[in-house]
Amino acid sequence: MHFVNTPQQQLHATSIGDGEPVVMLHGLLLGSIATWYFNVAPALANQNQVIMYDLRGHGKSSQTNSGYSVSSMSDDLACIMDHHQAQKPHLVGHSYGALIALHYAIHNPSRVGKLVLIDPPLPASLIEGLHREDSKQVLMDFPDQIKHLPFGARRIKKIKNTIESLCNHSQFLEEVKEFKDFSLKELGQVESSTMAIFGEDSPCAGAAFKVRNGIKNCKTSFVKGGHFIPLEQPHALTQMIRDFLHG
Repeated sequence: MHFVNTPQQQLHATSIGDGEPVVMLHGLLLGSIATWYFNVAPALANQNQVIMYDLRGHGKSSQTNSGYSVSSMSDDLACIMDHHQAQKPHLVGHSYGALIALHYAIHNPSRVGKLVLIDPPLPASLIEGLHREDSKQVLMDFPDQIKHLPFGARRIKKIKNTIESLCNHSQFLEEVKEFKDFSLKELGQVESSTMAIFGEDSPCAGAAFKVRNGIKNCKTSFVKGGHFIPLEQPHALTQMIRDFLHG
């Protein structure tokens, strides 16, 4: 584990394995390096250098007052890539992490290998809870989402602390809610071979049609479960990513 300095903050990161680099981006509030570190990443590390990091304001990365837009977090991703000398890594993103990866691929097509989008919320308002006005309202939406996930009491406490801190002491909610959607024209600028994976019961599943029709070379797949595919279907997800990256 190490820290990557950016102009605004320190990002907590780690890298395991050797081979073509893969950068993995987790989702908001419930996510962190742990989203990948204990399930998907070790298997991918048999063939790839797997780079993971905590998004700003999450895990051990710095919390800033602003900078939670997809654009700002895309700049953070660029800093992670430069620090690890990953010239053209594959990008794997879940939820808001998928939006960050997609934004980067649209604006930097020559610097992205393959692209894996896991349940991307298009628009971001599909992420349940983030349309709320404060941390108390956001927390009201999360018990139903996390009760079936493998979170212990300590992890749940950390998640609640993250929600309260970001919602009450930064512009997090305001900036996330500003993002509406990518247009078909923007999606058409993606040059990477892309795989989009959706949960059959996820509120984001309807985005599959737009992603498939907007991105030139995009395959869409569905797995059982809801939005939190890395935790609900880690083994199936791992195999799908490995087959896509090395097939």
